Amino acid sequence: MNPWKRALLLSVHPQYAEAILLGTKTVEIRRRRVAVEPGTPLILYGTSSAKALLGAARIATVEVGDPDEVWELHHDHVGVGRAVFDRYVRGASEVTALGVEEPTPFAEPIPLARMRRVMEFRPPQSYQYVSDAFVRELVFRHPVAEQLTKLMTEPR
Repeated sequence: MNPWKRALLLSVHPQYAEAILLGTKTVEIRRRRVAVEPGTPLILYGTSSAKALLGAARIATVEVGDPDEVWELHHDHVGVGRAVFDRYVRGASEVTALGVEEPTPFAEPIPLARMRRVMEFRPPQSYQYVSDAFVRELVFRHPVAEQLTKLMTEPR
């Protein structure tokens, strides 16, 4: 499957999703290895209280490493202080740093209730891979359809 034929759907706290979409947070940290290629579309699901798809971006880089090494490399870009970072990665022997580019906030978020009307949808705990067919079905006749379709169909 080509990188642009699937997307990475990330569950993110709304304040971090907003920071990614504003371009002030350019690295997202995950406690598990994320098998994704640079260039892959990224869809941001804002957890409570947003409960909606808030925007999209593209994966620029993927690095896996020791939490302390990742902190040293990316602390200016993760959008949190050291104490919050350490709490999040506690117990993880390695973490994934996803570099993010081309942030695109949706003109109108797609609420969880709407997604569940269109399909059986359960937001991922951390992330899941979604196909271009999933994206087309989800956004059919929604104002963000053009934004997402462009992201999914244009290779970098």
